[in-house]
Amino acid sequence: MHVQNPMLQGIEMAGLIGGISEQFIALMKRENEYLRQKDLQKIGDMQMEKARLGFAYESQIKILKENPAIAESLAPAVKQTLRQIVSELEAVAKENFILLSAAKHVNTKILEAIRDAAIEQKQAQKGYGAIAMPAAVRHRPDKQGVSVSLDERF
Repeated sequence: MHVQNPMLQGIEMAGLIGGISEQFIALMKRENEYLRQKDLQKIGDMQMEKARLGFAYESQIKILKENPAIAESLAPAVKQTLRQIVSELEAVAKENFILLSAAKHVNTKILEAIRDAAIEQKQAQKGYGAIAMPAAVRHRPDKQGVSVSLDERF
């Protein structure tokens, strides 16, 4: 961005950063609520918008940092408003990170439990063949093994 009138550009930049930040905050608050509800479909649906807003926010902050005259031209009240918005964005982003980390941890534990159960199930399948029958019964033609399945309805 080429800075010709820092004050005018500062007002435009502040409005743009404020608008992007407010949209980003609202989106992450919704995502945080969906994380609490474990609504993975809605979380997945909003990821493109989240990435777009994140990129737009970072781009505007980068321009602001590269052009200190813009930031210096802002009125103290505008600077304070931007600080409050950025502070709220950081708080919501921190909560979002914590909730995403917790969801990832839970999903990892579930996948590990499924993996362990599959391994255990595969190893336990040996019990249904003649190899797993007691030696006293294995060679007697009048005795047969019986397969049993339980479905938790007892």
